[in-house]
Amino acid sequence: MTACFAEIRRILRSKTFWAAALLTVLTLWAELGSEIYRLLHGDPLSFAELAEKALTGEGNLLSLPLLAALPSAAAARQELGGGALPTILFRCGRKDYLISRFFSVLFGAIFSQTAGVLLFAAVLAAFLSPETLSAAMLFARLLSSAVFALTGSIAALTAKDAVCAYAVPAALCFSLFMLRARFFTESVFLDPLNWLEGESFLFSAVLLLFLSALFFVCLSREVRRHV
Repeated sequence: MTACFAEIRRILRSKTFWAAALLTVLTLWAELGSEIYRLLHGDPLSFAELAEKALTGEGNLLSLPLLAALPSAAAARQELGGGALPTILFRCGRKDYLISRFFSVLFGAIFSQTAGVLLFAAVLAAFLSPETLSAAMLFARLLSSAVFALTGSIAALTAKDAVCAYAVPAALCFSLFMLRARFFTESVFLDPLNWLEGESFLFSAVLLLFLSALFFVCLSREVRRHV
């Protein structure tokens, strides 16, 4: 538990965490497209409709995987590659290290996205009458961000390259979207945009559990190799 709290403090102090949150605000704002002009000129628009458009737009296919992975998906790979692992294990032990790094990946993705979405909602509320964000849509986004962050971390550990923590989730997200659009049109659960709309909670949850188990397997293997 101490190691987990230490990871939270480290992440909250890191520039990448706040960069991910602020970039989330910018990318969500960009998703509004032509509605930005109307919004800035005081046209009567719906807060709920604009929020939904931003949270489920196609730009999220690229931005969400990258931003979810940015805070801490590559952290374990960088520690392994930088030779810091023996010192860390001496301080906290192998079990606490595995749990804290898993928690770090999830915390970085979920809380940076939460902060970004809430900041975006605050900006939107400055122009429109504020309404409550869809809890289902927010939960779907956080679940998806956890999936992408774990995917990136597993890819980085497997390929032994921190860059894969960012490249693989983005490539996977776009590939799944194209597979569904071109070949498996009936398989809506394959579409990451469908995940963001909150229509595939069960599939996303099962995928998250599978990736969680795979993360522990991959990280445990790398720890044994380096120590």
